[in-house]
Amino acid sequence: MLRRMGRFAVATAACLLALSCSKRITRVEDVPDPGRYPEGLRDSTYLVVYLDTPSVVKVYKDNAADADSAGRLTGDDPLVGTEDHYVAGPGVVQGMIIDSTFATRFQVFRGEQGRFLPLRDFAFRSTKPYQQTHWEVYHFTDGQPVPATVRTYVGRGVVSDVVNGRSPLTNVAIVPGSPIPGDLVFTAKTGLEFDCQSCGTQPDPDACFRSHQCPDSLLYMEWEAVPGAAGYWIQVYQLGDQSGDEVILSGVAAPLYLGLIHEFFVGYLPEASTERPGGQPNRRSYRIGDPLPQGGRILSQHAMATRRDYTVRISAIGPSGEMLSYTGDQSGLRAFRVENSDGVFFRVFPVGGAIVHPERIAAP
Repeated sequence: MLRRMGRFAVATAACLLALSCSKRITRVEDVPDPGRYPEGLRDSTYLVVYLDTPSVVKVYKDNAADADSAGRLTGDDPLVGTEDHYVAGPGVVQGMIIDSTFATRFQVFRGEQGRFLPLRDFAFRSTKPYQQTHWEVYHFTDGQPVPATVRTYVGRGVVSDVVNGRSPLTNVAIVPGSPIPGDLVFTAKTGLEFDCQSCGTQPDPDACFRSHQCPDSLLYMEWEAVPGAAGYWIQVYQLGDQSGDEVILSGVAAPLYLGLIHEFFVGYLPEASTERPGGQPNRRSYRIGDPLPQGGRILSQHAMATRRDYTVRISAIGPSGEMLSYTGDQSGLRAFRVENSDGVFFRVFPVGGAIVHPERIAAP
């Protein structure tokens, strides 16, 4: 709190001396209609909204008749059912405010009857802080969204318990009309391919790694472009102490997973900055450690060790803050083995991202 109050005091003094701040809206067409929008100024804060989308668990029964594969999941095991796992429930709207202003809480408003009205009678507190970079994430849900064709939300920051004409405003975000598909495809080498796994036994392992483009500790990420995307949120992490259904819920659709995890990279990249010169036109990419492009943001970054598994979650965001797609069921899968009186079953579920396994330390 002292850190934020100090920053706010300095910023306020600078604004008074200059009679205006650089983020002040100056064009007439940028000024929100007071009858529709909450009072405040657009600031460096993102609002992403999306429908609660289930993680679908596929349940297979072990084919006990096949003695060679008994107790192991194989292609001979029949699918006997599916399970839908929601964070909140079908039809619920979820939102994330990703903020770097002086706000310590956020009010959320939703479009109703031609104007924005408060979603709650209180302001939301930070769900996850990134203290080193002074970013914070606020999460909210709307269990009874308005029955409208276009549903909109906007957030306003509370600074030192005050809201006024200088309070930071998020973008106005539009909720997608359907659940979020998990069809964003990660196309870079993961390190789990046979050619990468076998490089360690070669006479010149480094040459083998380079020739097969195997990942290293400065991870190279590549994915198929999502039509209509304005940018991508990227999160590289390892799960913490999650177990059971907590692990399953870690794979549900969201720009960022906010559970207790070990994070190694969290950042935002504008769509145009991820185009690789000379690369395939439908591919986007970024290598950790490369210069941050204009409009990009890094919330957290830490060194990655080798020969360990990491999850890479990439989420495509549209120009109105709508979540379009993410690395859901097109990438990493995990399975739980369950045994009961009816036999042995395997619960297979997506982890929300690609599983990567860097095999070597990046060259300096």
